[in-house]
Amino acid sequence: MNARVFFAAGAVSLGLLTAGLQADAIVVDPIEVGTGLFSSFVQIDFEQGDTFVFEVFYNETTTTSFDLLLILDSDAELGFQLEFTTSGFRPFVNGFGFDGIFESDASSDSFWLCWTKPSDEETWALAQDGAANTVATPGSWDGWVFGNEFPGLAPKNVIIPAPAATAVLGGLFIGCGRRRRKA
Repeated sequence: MNARVFFAAGAVSLGLLTAGLQADAIVVDPIEVGTGLFSSFVQIDFEQGDTFVFEVFYNETTTTSFDLLLILDSDAELGFQLEFTTSGFRPFVNGFGFDGIFESDASSDSFWLCWTKPSDEETWALAQDGAANTVATPGSWDGWVFGNEFPGLAPKNVIIPAPAATAVLGGLFIGCGRRRRKA
């Protein structure tokens, strides 16, 4: 077995072992949006099952969870939809749309709940002060879940593949393709 295949097989085994530690986790590649020195993650779990993760870049240390949504909504090429109303001094998220999916509380008795966690290694907690009053910190996560129960289900556990792991796995497939062409 040549060294490249052995290394790639080891990386795949390590990845499977890691995934086994989080049996209920799904692997999601984040979609990068915005510009700036800092980034936080926004995860949208649609009721019908799809999960999307966005890595949102920003510059201001006062950026809130709701501001992250506005950054997503302002990117015309992304095609993200944010529907909200303002009640008193706080915005209330009514609906999200992305990749051909749109879920809104206007058409059902369900609603969107915001959950937060300081990093991908922490557990989810409800955003007690709401999205407009929760300040994003570098590496923090906001998770939005659509449902009809309070507090409902926490966002899904996701695994973001490390860039090096993606490169190794990509190299494995390229290497396999190369071997087939030579034969």
